[in-house]
Amino acid sequence: MATSNKIHLRLATNEDVDSIVHVMSRSFQHNAAFVDIFYPDHDTPSGHAQAIQTFQSYWQNYKSHADLVVATTTTKDSEEIIGFALWTYMSSSINLSPPTLAFSPFAKTEDDAEFAKQVWKSFVVPRRSAVLEAEKSHPGTGLWVLEYLAVDPGHQRKGAGRELVQWGLDKARKDATEAIVEGTPPGQPCYRACGFKTVIKEMEYVVEERFEGRRLPEIAFMRHPCR
Repeated sequence: MATSNKIHLRLATNEDVDSIVHVMSRSFQHNAAFVDIFYPDHDTPSGHAQAIQTFQSYWQNYKSHADLVVATTTTKDSEEIIGFALWTYMSSSINLSPPTLAFSPFAKTEDDAEFAKQVWKSFVVPRRSAVLEAEKSHPGTGLWVLEYLAVDPGHQRKGAGRELVQWGLDKARKDATEAIVEGTPPGQPCYRACGFKTVIKEMEYVVEERFEGRRLPEIAFMRHPCR
């Protein structure tokens, strides 16, 4: 097969999760507090192994109503995963993001687990409100949420990120629903280019005073009407 740099999208399999976590680690490095909080030491062998379990567990929780999509290129008969996106369909009756999750499996200490729990509780507030708002405006419907988006640094600015975003927007348009994303600063230009509008410029977190010195995620809450 000839060398090809064309980007292909497909649904991920369980066997892809190792590569997906590698892409996430290389993409965010230690520049995104959210990733470091929920995937500590993701760039070490032990942290990578734990990150695989954490990501797999999160994906399985929503798998019946989610699309985990990978962007690939093919070179010399070998497929390489260069990016991925996790899109989930959420409604109050199906899988509204829980206000708490089990954080102890990946946390190094009880304090780390409690900190992650408090960050998550604040993180999902705008999302849950948007889901409930959508259902109130259009009974029986929900919305599509872009949970994760990452592209390997060696393949950025080639269109993979935009194609992965467009996958979910197409699903949302087909379902006549809205799409939302909690975007880190590096990802926000891509989201704006795809039509997302910033609703909350910087999300706020309520954490105990003992955690106030810790780094908190810099995230904007963005929405796309899609309809």
